[in-house]
Formats: sequence, structure tokens, C-alpha cells
Amino acid sequence: MKLMGIGGLRFFADVKPTQAWAASVVLLSFLAAIGCVRATPLFDTDRVNLDAFLLGERQIGNRCCDHSVNPLPSDRYQDEPVSSDSSQVLRFELRYDDPDAPFSSKRAEITLDGTVKGIGVIGGLSEWYGFSVFLPSDYPPDPAAELIAQWHATPDEGEIFRSPVLGLLNRNGHWQIVGRSSMKQIQLANDAPEQLLWKGPYRTGIWTSFIFQTRWDWRVDGHGMVRAWSKLATTESWQPILTYHGPIGYRDDRDIYFKAGIYKWPWEDCQRGDLVELCSGSGSPQPSQVERRVIYLKDLHVLGGSDATFSDFLAMTRP
Repeated sequence: MKLMGIGGLRFFADVKPTQAWAASVVLLSFLAAIGCVRATPLFDTDRVNLDAFLLGERQIGNRCCDHSVNPLPSDRYQDEPVSSDSSQVLRFELRYDDPDAPFSSKRAEITLDGTVKGIGVIGGLSEWYGFSVFLPSDYPPDPAAELIAQWHATPDEGEIFRSPVLGLLNRNGHWQIVGRSSMKQIQLANDAPEQLLWKGPYRTGIWTSFIFQTRWDWRVDGHGMVRAWSKLATTESWQPILTYHGPIGYRDDRDIYFKAGIYKWPWEDCQRGDLVELCSGSGSPQPSQVERRVIYLKDLHVLGGSDATFSDFLAMTRP
């Protein structure tokens, strides 16, 4: 028998780990009906068939090769440094000599459907994202960055695709959280400045978990917000790492969607003749010093349109 709770309410339930999200959906429906918690469960890696999920058109477009994205356990990969325990694990691999993915660029990622439109602050609701990342012990620091998670805006008619409005990346042995915003109605150039919101050293050979709460709003005097927490698998307590209030996002009418995996744009830039200085050591940023990246992802949970608290999200997603 297990005690679970949301929003100050508690109930007992015999729930297996793979059933926890389903039980949360039932509870959230009840709480929504009585006005306690509003929330829409949007994605959970432990409640989808990952093999089928990876056959979707959006997923195929984000990888080039058989080695790019694979669920574990797998007959193809027998000697991996991670154990799947009760969670499904995704293995991502990107190589310098990989061809570009169909959707362009050096990437091995998954993409979730868009979750919000426009400002997305109606009623003060926010979104919650949780996931765990494993960097292998042979994951050396590299001055050329790679994005591990990104929140991407969908351009309106007449606009170009732009850099993500929020990203978790690693560079030179450190995690970084970066954000962008723009007040322009139509963006014809990818010129929104990057803002470093947080930086901290990464650890290899151990699962690192993150939780993000986001509220998109491009207005300077609006309700934009990003909060983040992190913990290592060897620790019990979550540590707050970021509380940001300010503009975050673009002035769009279309969806913001989430991506996870490996996107290493400096490799793509290095292979373009007009940007070859990125590989020569004479340009900025510094050239990449690695030719292969492998990471693992599990426990990806997304909750949208929610007034849930941090404790609520934990109760809904942690068995």
C-alpha cells in the first residue's frame, strides 16, 4: 500500500511504477472537477511504446542513422553502462561524420507535440517537465556545446526557424540553461540574444535528474518564468538551481514544442565552407575536440496547463 498526494490531498493506492501515471490522470481529473488542481498529462516515457513512438514521422526526421536513437534494453546494445530498472531508457548517439538528419543538422533527438500557444499564461498556468540524463564515464568535456533538451518555438507565417527559447546544454564540462525572447511580431532573422540563466558542473557515470517549470511570455512586464531543480541519483533531496522571472519566448501564435537528445550544431557549422574557422582553432566558439557523443534519457514526464506545485508534480511522476 502506498501513500500518494497532490495539492494537500492524500490517498492510498496499490500502484506499480508503470501504473503511477495512469493513477495520476484519474486523480487529476477528480481534482480538476472540484477545482483543486488543473493539469493535463501530456507525455510519459513509461506509458508509451517507444519502438512505435520512434516510427513516427517527426521522430524519423530527427535522426539520420540506425545508431541515432534506440530504446533499451535492446538486442543491438548488450553492454551499456546503465540499467533500465523499472524505467524505459532511450539511448542517443551522434557522430561527427553522421549525415544531417532529414529535418536538417547534426542531431539525434525525439520531439514531442507542441504544448502551448501564444503567451500561454491564461489563469497563471504553467508547464512542468521532468527527465533524467546519464552521461557515460567516457564523456569528456568539449568546448563546442551540444543541446540535450530544448523548447522550440514554431514560426508564424513569414518567419524563419529560430534558436530555442529555452535550452539545457553542456559546454566544457558544465550544464548551462539558456533562454531567449523577442518582442518582434515577425522575426526575419535569428537574432534574439542568448541569456545564460544558470551554469553548474556536470557529473558523469551517474543519473542526473531535472525538473523545469515554465510559463512562456515574451513581454518585459509580463508573467514569464522559468524555475528548475536538479538532483543526483545518489541523493534524496532536490536542489533548486534556477528561479527566473522575466521575458521568455517569442511573440508567436503557434506551439512551443519540446525536444530531447543530442543536437551539436558546431559540428554542422564546421563542415560548412563559410564557417570553417570554427574547426581551425582561430574562431569563436572553440572547435570541438570529440567525434562521438552518447547519452541516455529516462523518466520523461510532461504536464501542461497546470497550477500544480513542485510537490504535486513529484507525487504524480515518482513511484
